[in-house]
Amino acid sequence: SDIVIADVGWGGTIQNALVKLMNESGGSDQRLHGVYMGVSEGAAHKDFKTGFLFQGDQSRFVEFLNLIELITSSPKDGVIRVAEHDGHFAPIGVKQTADEMARQSIAAEIQAGILEFAQIVKDKKVGDLDFFQPSDFEALFGALQEHPSEEDMAHLGGVRHAMTLGSHFGEPVLHKK
Repeated sequence: SDIVIADVGWGGTIQNALVKLMNESGGSDQRLHGVYMGVSEGAAHKDFKTGFLFQGDQSRFVEFLNLIELITSSPKDGVIRVAEHDGHFAPIGVKQTADEMARQSIAAEIQAGILEFAQIVKDKKVGDLDFFQPSDFEALFGALQEHPSEEDMAHLGGVRHAMTLGSHFGEPVLHKK
C-alpha cells in the first residue's frame, strides 16, 4: 500500500499534489513517501519525506543550493501551466532566454556525466553506495564554489540561477569572480 517517489527537490511539490489527488480520489489507504536531495524545514507532509543531504536544517548546504539546483534541474524547457484548446491539452512553456538556454546546456552536460558515472558503477557491479555521505558532497560543492579551476570558471563562472520559474537569472552559481 506504500508508494515511494524519488525527486531532487526540497519541498516535495509533486508529492504534495499526488497526496491531494489520492485523497480526493479516495486512495487515502495508500501512503506516499518521498526521497529527496534535501527536505526543507517548512515542507508539508514532513513525516513522509526523507532528505539525503539534509532533513529540515539546510544550514550546511544553504550556500550550495543554487549550484545543486543547476546540477539537478531539467535540461528541457520548463512548463508553467497546461491549457485546453479545442478539447486538447497542451503545455504552455517558459519564454526562452539566452540565460535559460545556457543553463539547459550546462545541466545537460553535467547530467550526462552523472549518468556516465552511474553506468560505470553499474558495469563494475558496485553494490552499496553508502560510502557517499553528505559531508562528501559538502566538500565537493565547497571546493567547486570557492576554488574552481580555470575551466570551471570559464564554463560556470557567468551562470546565474533563477530562484523561481520565470524569475530573472540573478543568483550566482559560483562565488569566485
